[in-house]
Amino acid sequence: IPAPSGPAVLILAVCIALAAIAARQLIVFPLLYFNGLDQRNAEVTALRIAQISEFSLVIAFLGRDLGHLSADMSSAVIFAFVLTALTTTPIYRSAYRIHAAVAPTLKRLGFRDPPEAERADQKEWRLALLGFHRVASSLLHDIARDDPALVHETLVIDFNVALHDRIRAVGAHVEYGDLSNADTLHHAGIDRARVVVSTVPDDLIRGTDNRRIVATVRRLNPDAIIIANAVNLADCEAIYAAGANYVFLSRIDTARALAEAIGMALNGSLAEFRAAREAEAGRPHQRPEVLS
Repeated sequence: IPAPSGPAVLILAVCIALAAIAARQLIVFPLLYFNGLDQRNAEVTALRIAQISEFSLVIAFLGRDLGHLSADMSSAVIFAFVLTALTTTPIYRSAYRIHAAVAPTLKRLGFRDPPEAERADQKEWRLALLGFHRVASSLLHDIARDDPALVHETLVIDFNVALHDRIRAVGAHVEYGDLSNADTLHHAGIDRARVVVSTVPDDLIRGTDNRRIVATVRRLNPDAIIIANAVNLADCEAIYAAGANYVFLSRIDTARALAEAIGMALNGSLAEFRAAREAEAGRPHQRPEVLS
């Protein structure tokens, strides 16, 4: 990195870095949004790719070498790369908070949340799934296979609109919603659900966690039976204290299933165990789930 010849180089570098960040908002964000991505994911993605590419260093070097760029301009590009590289980590970590702050402005500019699907007014839901990831995908598949009536009385609330049509094809009703927003959950109908399940673990949720989700659902629906997800053993008590009726840990459920398989293997019955499981749940690669 060459030493700057004066403050003008650093000022120019700052301007280039700000222009690069602004370009992501003016170009990348609308491009993602108008191609079907929801407002939150489009904004978060645009923020997280704000860094100037290292390929720009190659272009700057060639430009200076061929005489198309001055030494000061080449240095400014290098310093702009360094500035955006240093700001990448804090911007990445704060992307969801930044979106929350600018979301009202984006809505006023016309970048609104996806339109709501038609739904029966004041419909009661026997089951509500908050978030839709791998566990919810497998659960919805099994419900549709074993209890078709229940799947039509199941509400799914998730922000990934790319999955919504596939979820509806299974038979469930799906609403766009941010799990960290109490108003969104209320408007989607969480106050009219009998059993509410938060299937996504805290290490995948952004902007909230299972404890706060449970507390919000309990406030909106005091009579609901709430089942929540915990990642760490120490989290269970806090989630129960927030109002959960049952907390499951995927690690423990997986360990139990694995222990059973190990026992069968030691008894020489693993082939029979596998056949029984596949007869019950289907061969994994043949399950037509929303998420494969």
